[in-house]
Amino acid sequence: MRAAASSGCARAALLVLAPLLLGAAAASARAGGLVAVPAAVPGEPADVPERWALYMHHLHTVTGSWAYREGGAAAAARGLDAEAFRTLRRDLASIGVFAIGTTEHNTLAHAAVLERAGLLPAPAPPYLLLGTEYSGARSGHLSIILPPGARSLPPLVPRDAHAVDAEELRQVIAEAHRAGAFTAINHPFLARFPWPSEQSLGARAIEVDAPTAFGPTLVRNLRWWHERVLAEQRPIVLIAGADFHLVGPLRPRWFRTYLNRVRLEGEPGPAALFAGLLAGRVQIARPLVWQDPAAVPLVLLGVDLDGDGSFAEGRAGALLQLPASCGRVRLQVRVLGGAGCVLALYDEREPAHPAAVAQLEQSDTALAFDKLLAAAAGLSFVRAEVYDPSGRRLVLTNPIYFYRAAGRD
Repeated sequence: MRAAASSGCARAALLVLAPLLLGAAAASARAGGLVAVPAAVPGEPADVPERWALYMHHLHTVTGSWAYREGGAAAAARGLDAEAFRTLRRDLASIGVFAIGTTEHNTLAHAAVLERAGLLPAPAPPYLLLGTEYSGARSGHLSIILPPGARSLPPLVPRDAHAVDAEELRQVIAEAHRAGAFTAINHPFLARFPWPSEQSLGARAIEVDAPTAFGPTLVRNLRWWHERVLAEQRPIVLIAGADFHLVGPLRPRWFRTYLNRVRLEGEPGPAALFAGLLAGRVQIARPLVWQDPAAVPLVLLGVDLDGDGSFAEGRAGALLQLPASCGRVRLQVRVLGGAGCVLALYDEREPAHPAAVAQLEQSDTALAFDKLLAAAAGLSFVRAEVYDPSGRRLVLTNPIYFYRAAGRD
């Protein structure tokens, strides 16, 4: 793991981006939501930076995507080049990746190949989290990441890859969760493989950022995530996926820009990272192609419910139960390595317009905000994004969620 370093964002270019975000935030603030509090209030740090590790999600082990068309196991085993994958691990280790979520279409056959090559379990980072991509031929791709040490999963292969529907995926997701797995909807609006339902069907996560999710598609993914969280009244993890297949020697470098930071929940190792995934302690980190991922800012969110200034009562991914009488909650947002960049905070009211914006002057900036809770009971949240001066998103965090009961205390 590496501590986040200065991003080197140029302050002059803030003149291009900041007025747009600040104007949107001002309009949002008039409706209530997030209010900045004096700089003297931030208190103790919300989290420990060293607990966060780089994770690459949805990385295929086979050159090509034929496994779901040919029936899975034989195709995956034949296609996996263990030495090429070993080289790929070294490449990812060189940029500080701590763990990889390996997937293959409708099979876990790659596990045996990786085990024979001495790569599973991996002796050192990047650790491998074994998984599969439950794949319809025309719709519905779902990453299923198994708990560390697991080698089997009941719902591996569709009954008919050409007829995967919402009800089948709902059952697969429920079965995977009973086995302790992490599930993520992949590229939900990809034209060739669209998600076959307006609902998440219970999946733990939605892959909002991926090579297939640029420009309007990324915005559409985020808006769908936002709608699903509010409609289903539950946390859903935001995650980036590399969706990378070209394991051979001609692999490009762009896939290294689709990364996540995950908070290690326990002693450093694959089990601690997997626990962080399940808890939603995830933030998407998007370095430039030639940039060290450690240079991407790290954002730490915290909540102070008891007024002691520690901001330790909640972190990103947490769902905090609040009494009906609670009208506001104080948050801390700490950004490491973001000097010259722009911080934008979003809440449950609107996915495209920030509720608060701040220009970051220092490489370690801690800010405090009061989240004003809506009069109605139910779920609300706050999440953060960091932009460089050109408007490029560098970081997208998962929210801290708040649930306030109806009625009186």
